[in-house]
This record gives sequence, structure tokens and C-alpha cells, in this order.
Amino acid sequence: MRTGRWVGIAALVAALCLLIPASALATPVRISARAKGGLRPSAVREAAIAGAVPLESSPVSGSLDSTLAPDDVYSIGLEPGDGLTVSVTADAGTDFDLYLFWPDATSVHDFDLAAAGVTDSYPEVMTFDASTAGTYVIDVNAYIGAGDYTLSYEIVRATNEGEVLRMWGRDRYATALDISKTTFDDEPSHDAVIATGELFPDALTAGGLAGALGCPLLLTRPASLPPGLVEELERLGVKDVHIVGGPGAVSQIVATQLSQLGYTVFRNGGLDRYETAELVALRIDERNAVRPPDTVFVARGDLFPDALAVTPFSYSRGYPVLLTRSEQLSPYAARAIETIDVQHVIIAGGVGAVSDGVRDQISLLATGPDIRRIGGPTRYETAKLVADFAVRNAWSDSRYVGLATGRLFPDALSGGAAAGANGGVLLLTLPDELPWATQSYLGEMSELGVVDVAAIFGGTGAITDGVRSDVEAIVR
Repeated sequence: MRTGRWVGIAALVAALCLLIPASALATPVRISARAKGGLRPSAVREAAIAGAVPLESSPVSGSLDSTLAPDDVYSIGLEPGDGLTVSVTADAGTDFDLYLFWPDATSVHDFDLAAAGVTDSYPEVMTFDASTAGTYVIDVNAYIGAGDYTLSYEIVRATNEGEVLRMWGRDRYATALDISKTTFDDEPSHDAVIATGELFPDALTAGGLAGALGCPLLLTRPASLPPGLVEELERLGVKDVHIVGGPGAVSQIVATQLSQLGYTVFRNGGLDRYETAELVALRIDERNAVRPPDTVFVARGDLFPDALAVTPFSYSRGYPVLLTRSEQLSPYAARAIETIDVQHVIIAGGVGAVSDGVRDQISLLATGPDIRRIGGPTRYETAKLVADFAVRNAWSDSRYVGLATGRLFPDALSGGAAAGANGGVLLLTLPDELPWATQSYLGEMSELGVVDVAAIFGGTGAITDGVRSDVEAIVR
């Protein structure tokens, strides 16, 4: 089962055309032929989404042409706990797809898909369980052919699927491999990101680069490749390997070994953890040229939990993680914020992690970014608050909830990237007890009926079977 479907969906969205507003509300917004490269002026795109026609009754009929008029766009209001099912059938010889966009989407070129139905047979079916109230947008897209279609939809009470998975291996390296195999089990990946599994500083920013590349995040020993890593690269069909960290984190010996095996190796490493974070952020900005990041996370660089809590959204949203000292803004972080022209900065962690003095220094930067802090008194509460924020802002629907130990970084690093690949969130737990904050989040989402997968990252030495049983009792 390929649970990391969001990576493939993002690639599909990049090929979608953008909207042109309809002149009448009696019919759906009709999108004309796609511009070369799939780009249209943003004002046109925004006007088109605003004109999406509300769905009032089911079924709805229409016609599309993949060349002349490939999209019909509708809007539908959902409340937390609503389970939406949409299906479409169309004439023989056509291939019409379904896409669901979050309430803040501005166009069908938007990368923020909530769900999709993109098979090559009918009925095409798309399902979605809402954690966030709002007006969502449904796009019926004529991928191939021209003809009539019928769209049907139903809203029922969402119910948890409540599947509890454990991804693990004999050590942190094998756990990262199992996470990769589970998340990327049925499609190749041209790229792979590799970080050290021994020390956290350089590795903390690797999840965002993996997300920009749409690939797994794997761990290596500093001076040698761990067993199974090359085999996983071969299974994935990797051509390019992206190392995060300087030679002190991932040695030149490892880079040379990979080169000799035929991989093209890129290193993203600076003089220290702070410059490495800047270089990775610039690399993410380069990769996301179609939609440059307007937001970055800033986290303390000498501790790992807060940076790990935002890893899923660094992966899924393309928002870099910049590291700073607790009492003084890193000049590398400041330079990255100004170079990327960041408009929004989210500080991960309370004032004990990143001081108000650092916040003040960020506010004085040339870009004058809006600044928000998400932090609680403990790492567990910070992770919950980050997850809450992600749901409120339609970054995630919590169908996939990852859990990792808050005591060590490696499982949460690879697991956070996997959660991001699945459009999910990452919570932290004690090895033998679910903290209150983690229990609370799982309970709230389970009451809405939206938790389909709870993924435990690490073996029983990291998270006991007792904790797994507690998770099962909550989500099932």
C-alpha cells in the first residue's frame, strides 16, 4: 500500500491548468485551454476560484473537453467530522479526474490538494474526512477526451479507519529504511536525501529538502553506509543522492562510496548547523521556483524536539527550517529570510527555546515578516500545538498521525518526513507512556472520526507495546 500519495498528487497539480472566471453563476466555472507550461496570471486564477459554483444537489451533469474546456469547478461547505465522497462517470473514451482543494486555495494550479481521484477507470471516486470547517473546491478535470459527465456526492459522518502501524528495524538506520519502504513502496524515486543518524544538528533541516524533491529521507553512519541503504536506493531507482551536512556530519568517505556506486551526489553542508540550514533553505527555494516559500520555521539549533515537530509541514508545504541560537538570531537565518523574501516566520518553541529577543531581531529584518510563535511548556505540548495549528490552517487533515519518541531524534526525523509525505502530523511520546498532550490530540481527532492511520516510528525500545495498545484504544 502506498500511503505517501501526497508526493504524487503534488506532481499532478503542477500539470493542471489555471482558472478563468465564468460570466454566469448558473454553470460551473469553465476553464479554457491550458496555457503553455500550465501558468496563468494570478489575478485570473484567484477570480476563478472565487466564482466556483456551490453544489446544492446530487447528481450534477456537465460536459468537458480536454483541449478546449478541461475543468468544471464547484464549491462545497464542510464541517469538522464530515465525510465527503465524490464520484464521477463520463463518456467512453474519456479520462476525467477529481481534485479537492483546501478552503484557502486560489486556483486549480494550487499545490494544496486535500484529496484526489486520478485512476484510469470509472467511476472515479474521491473521499475526504474534514478536520477543518470551510468552503472546499471540487475540480472535475478532463485529462483525456471530450464528453458528458455525471458527478455525485454524499456527506456522512466520518469514521476512523484506526489502522495502527509500527515501522521499525534493529537500529535507527534500519528503522529509516522500513519507513521508506512503507511510505514509498510502489513507485520509483529519482532522488533520496541522506543525513547522519548520529548527531541531530545538520539533520534537522533535511525533511524540507526531501519534501522539495518528493523523496524519502534516509540515515547513514558518519563514516560508512549502513547495511541495507544501498539496496533501498536500488529499489527506489535513485539517481541523485542529496547529502545534508558537512563532512563532519556525513564524511567524504560516504560521499565517495556513493559516487563510486554510480550515484550523482550533491552535498548541502556549511561551516556549522546554522549555515547548513541556510544552504538547505536556499536549495528548497530553488526547487520550489513555481511557488517559492513565503513561510519559514525558525527553531532552536542546539536541541531537536521543536524542529522535529514541524518536519511534516516543512516536507509537505515546502517551508524551510532555519536554526538559531536561543538568545541571538543566527546571521545565516537572517540572511536566508531576506534572500528568500519570506513574508511569514513561525517560531517553533516557547521563549525558553527561542527568546523574545530573537523574535524582535526577526521583526527588524528588511522583509518585515509577520511572526507567529507556536510553543508549549514541553516538547510534547509544542508538538500538539503545531499539529493543532496545521489542522486549523488546512495544512493537514490528520488522517495520518505519526508518533515518535521525544527522547531521541532519528526516528522522528525519518518519521516526520513520512508523515509529511502522507499529509499528516507528527506527535511525540514518552517511551512507556502517552503524554497528556499527545493523548488529547489523538482523542480530539478520533472523536471527529478522521484518524485513518496512526504510524508508530521505532521499535519497542523506543515506544513500548503498552503505548501502542493505548493508541489503539483511542483511535479504534
